[in-house]
Amino acid sequence: MTQKGPTMPIPKLDDRRALREALRQLRTLTDAVSAHLAALNQTMQGPATEARGQAIARLANALDLANDVALRYGLGLSLPAIARRKQAARRERRGVSP
Repeated sequence: MTQKGPTMPIPKLDDRRALREALRQLRTLTDAVSAHLAALNQTMQGPATEARGQAIARLANALDLANDVALRYGLGLSLPAIARRKQAARRERRGVSP
């Protein structure tokens, strides 16, 4: 049985262009995480209202999209591979083993 992995070959360390792109994607993701956490923290300071719940949902969706972009273009994962990772993460949250 073969192991499924990234759809793009993992770049050699001397491939500076690929390394710079991977670092750029990582930087973009960490910037998005930091910005969304700050916005989430600020949103959580407000009163518990339906509008606050909607704002939190929008922040979660935007963060999920930033993660998808990093997985797709930073790590080179295929869309089915990303879906499998998300499904595995949902199973872990529910405490279900694969």
